[in-house]
Amino acid sequence: MKMNLKTKTLFISLISVGIINAQTLRYAQTLQKDLINAILEENVEKVRDLIKEGARVNAKRGTQPIIAATKMGIIATTTKNDSKMATITKELLRNKANPSVQDMFGMTPLMWTAKNGANRILKVLLGNKEARATINMQDRNGDTALIQATKATTLPRKYLATARALLKKGANSNVKNKKGKSALFYAEESGNTRMVRLLHRHGAKRPVSKPRLQQKPIGKYTRPPMTTMPVLHPRYEIK
Repeated sequence: MKMNLKTKTLFISLISVGIINAQTLRYAQTLQKDLINAILEENVEKVRDLIKEGARVNAKRGTQPIIAATKMGIIATTTKNDSKMATITKELLRNKANPSVQDMFGMTPLMWTAKNGANRILKVLLGNKEARATINMQDRNGDTALIQATKATTLPRKYLATARALLKKGANSNVKNKKGKSALFYAEESGNTRMVRLLHRHGAKRPVSKPRLQQKPIGKYTRPPMTTMPVLHPRYEIK
């Protein structure tokens, strides 16, 4: 098949565009991986540089940077280095990261932060209007950020501060998950009396138990009460 000069030029141009697009895509993917790695390494400066280079704070696929930052808050809090992760979260939000994004479990950045008790990161998120709007969102199990905080069985003082901050910004203490359990149920189950008192002060109510139904007799026949002495057989009569 012979091609004239115009067709050849067009063909070469299309191939060139395809190669450039493939290279651009690979570069974008590399930037995205580098951004996630920088977040996991808690490298604030590298995160800033990668965003300037064009790394997306809202990924089209794969792990969302803001989910990575808030999910890794548990490591930051145990190493007493959560101020760096809070700075990274702030940087991502400043560059328009979506705080209402949900991962495969339906967890939002606010839910992960509450679950981890990462209170410095929580302060950053609650200072963002869009993140505050997700305060009563529920994951796939129906849990809210507040329920995640009250489920904690360790470090009661830390999670008490988490719950207090959420309630102050409008968290609903009476939302129930798919098991029909609210934040108050989990606070009582863990024996955190201060958490229970806090929830009560913010309107938490114990579910009203249903009245027991009166037990009905099985079948149509009910045995009447015995009012007379039974008649003895003549053989057993007392003489």
